[in-house]
Amino acid sequence: MHGVKSCGILMAASDSKHENVELLFPPEEAGERIWFGSEDENDN
Repeated sequence: MHGVKSCGILMAASDSKHENVELLFPPEEAGERIWFGSEDENDN
């Protein structure tokens, strides 16, 4: 997928046997936005 801009992330967790997987839904206010290069979205 080289050259395809990604605007999202999927987080999941599994049990110790890796038999069951659940999506994680953190609160919207959790974390902080990070970027590489310029802060201007048009440059990223």
